[in-house]
Amino acid sequence: MIVKSRLKFRFNLQKEDIDLTYVDMFKGLKPEVLEDLFESMEIRKFPKNKVIISEKEESKYLYVILDGLVKLYKDLGDEREAVICLRGIRDIIGNTGLFPDERLHLSVKTVSEIVTVAIPLDLMNEKMKEDFRLAQNFIKELYRNLDFCSERVKELSTEDSYSRVAKEILRFEDYYKIELRNGTSFNIGISRTDLASLVGISREMASRIMTSFVESDIIEVSGKNITLLDREKLESWEL
Repeated sequence: MIVKSRLKFRFNLQKEDIDLTYVDMFKGLKPEVLEDLFESMEIRKFPKNKVIISEKEESKYLYVILDGLVKLYKDLGDEREAVICLRGIRDIIGNTGLFPDERLHLSVKTVSEIVTVAIPLDLMNEKMKEDFRLAQNFIKELYRNLDFCSERVKELSTEDSYSRVAKEILRFEDYYKIELRNGTSFNIGISRTDLASLVGISREMASRIMTSFVESDIIEVSGKNITLLDREKLESWEL
């Protein structure tokens, strides 16, 4: 666990409560490099619907998400957004800012209240020159992101709408672990519009599919809270 006690989120979270070695980017680093990164990091909390990184601006920090959820999206203008993916606990955002002449071509907005640690990108660049393992971990992170995007493209081109929505709901439970209440109930955290954008369908179609899952006794829905009633049946939609 990246934070030594979940209770700290409710009270006074301190840097000493955080163990960066639980994050793949910081595994296997030289002790002195890890210590320098640790000393430079700041705990930052953001409210819901806060833009952390704008595609129109240069990011100066790399953020590690300790708690909560963000969405990466493309601003289409007229208050419209194309949601590309979500990022949750232990995920990293802002890492493309490590390229000094490049800019992140996506914006990042909080879906829920989030807690992060922020590390200056200038320091990250400096430490990559001192510790090859950090650069290697960064390349692996980029590869994982590319692999995830490739999987998304495959889903959009080969799977039907019901399958894509089912898979996204399972991702929420299995990967993002958003506000888990028991073994089956969790908060999906995003609007139907964002869910539709994620899987490449209209909002109306997303609502119709969710209603179908409810009527089939696969899930229960109350606002953004979802209770998974029959995981096996939902998984069958992925086939």
